[in-house]
Amino acid sequence: MKAYVSGTVFAVLVGVASLAHAAQLTSNPLPTNQWATNHSLEGVCHIRNVGTTPVTVTVSIFSNNATVPFFDNCQGDGEPRTLFAGQSCTAYHFMPDASFGACLVTADNVRNLRGRFEVQQNFNTINSSDLR
Repeated sequence: MKAYVSGTVFAVLVGVASLAHAAQLTSNPLPTNQWATNHSLEGVCHIRNVGTTPVTVTVSIFSNNATVPFFDNCQGDGEPRTLFAGQSCTAYHFMPDASFGACLVTADNVRNLRGRFEVQQNFNTINSSDLR
């Protein structure tokens, strides 16, 4: 009987653990300048760990049109990055004209992560949104 009960408890715990999903932070979609023919438009996502424990993050910048990665120290060779206490990372993508862009951060726990997504024109911020 003990083996049956312990086997059932183990199966329930494994089942409950498989329901756990990664948490996410995302920005509001921000418009890009529609008349930026002689300018560069950048989507910039800044992430910071304000907690005391390390957090492994995956950062994505996306748009309704294609983006072009420019600089990204949040993903090491396409792998998620671990941010230790007080560390931050930044991802830059060139954004398309007359479009919308946003930033998505995925981690096991986002409670101690803070982030901001900015749309920049020639590396000057023209619009921004905090990640929630």
